[in-house]
Amino acid sequence: MKRSAALLLAATVLAACSRTVVVPVPPKVDLKGYGPVGIVDFGSNSEETLSARATRQFQEQVQSAQPGTRFVELGDRQQLLAAVGAKQFDAPALRKIGAKYGVTAVFTGELA
Repeated sequence: MKRSAALLLAATVLAACSRTVVVPVPPKVDLKGYGPVGIVDFGSNSEETLSARATRQFQEQVQSAQPGTRFVELGDRQQLLAAVGAKQFDAPALRKIGAKYGVTAVFTGELA
């Protein structure tokens, strides 16, 4: 009898501790006001497939966290810079990319 009472008490305590509480946390950057955002294929000193997978997963995570975010895939970094006549991502290059591709922000990344 004592053993079954102890098991019942333990099960009750475990059930009470297993509740999940969801606390909404606003994003640090709210992309709703940006309109379409560009995403450049992430660079990597490793396999090309790793870069493509990381880019895709980043995009999925952003869209999951902020549904309705519209992405424009801008492709390879060097080809994109060449298309706007730039050598690096600086303010003038980003303005040209925005004008040419209709994006208001650009995500780029590097895997180490």
